[in-house]
Amino acid sequence: MFGLTAYARNQVWRSEKTLWEDVLFKAPDSARPYVGLAWYYNETGQPDVALKFYKASLSKQWARHSFLSIPLCNMAGIYIRRQDYPKALDLYNQSLACDSTYLRAMYGKAVLLTMTGEWDKARQAAEILVSQKTMPWDDLNLMGYILIRQREPEAALKYLRRADLQSPRNPKIYVNIGIAMSMMGYCQRADWFLIQASQMAPGDMIPVLALISNHIKSRNAAYLNVDMDTLFRWFTIDNIRDTLQNLSENKLQVPVSAGILSPVIAEALASRYNRQILLPDTQVNPKKINIP
Repeated sequence: MFGLTAYARNQVWRSEKTLWEDVLFKAPDSARPYVGLAWYYNETGQPDVALKFYKASLSKQWARHSFLSIPLCNMAGIYIRRQDYPKALDLYNQSLACDSTYLRAMYGKAVLLTMTGEWDKARQAAEILVSQKTMPWDDLNLMGYILIRQREPEAALKYLRRADLQSPRNPKIYVNIGIAMSMMGYCQRADWFLIQASQMAPGDMIPVLALISNHIKSRNAAYLNVDMDTLFRWFTIDNIRDTLQNLSENKLQVPVSAGILSPVIAEALASRYNRQILLPDTQVNPKKINIP
């Protein structure tokens, strides 16, 4: 008898899915198993099924009404991935209406408003995050980034330095600090942070593009040549083209101008072709290099 019951229990505990299915069978009116199964299906790449369970949970029994903020926030994340931003924003607002102190929903709302370029509203949401007694580095970094987008680099640095204290040597923070310093005209100081960021994240093109932008601004031709060597050594032309295109469309990317970067990169690329560094015996016209 003990062996049979142990076998049955092991079948239930075999996976997260079977565990929550067992809870749902035993407590069909409880919201908890619906949320648990929704989380499982979302994590395993089945967002449509996850949404069904999240929606079903809303009409079930909750220990507290404020707990409804959790599935509503999770549903908003699914709609963001679908690029249905109005629906996602509505769900974040519903989540915060259930629990105004649910900071995960407030952070998601601030990021969403950043993605859509609604900077004043994004700032208002971020200000709530950074007004807490304790806050993670990404809240501070987000606030700094929004202020950079609003052309307030000096104010941004106050938050970015606090973020750096919480998460030292973080390339995401270093890039934003470098951008802010470059905007303030401290190009040499910006160099240090951007170089550090590029070394810490060699697979990320953004720090390199920020360096190029900084050296274009400071008219430092020698450093600019080094930047170009790094860019073409680490990344393919297709990677460069796609990233420049993304810079123009993605509000979450650092505010460096693809319109300024593209002709300079195209000219440097053509020069390397013409010097027979990349393709021997080939003459390339920079105007024909299709970098947006």
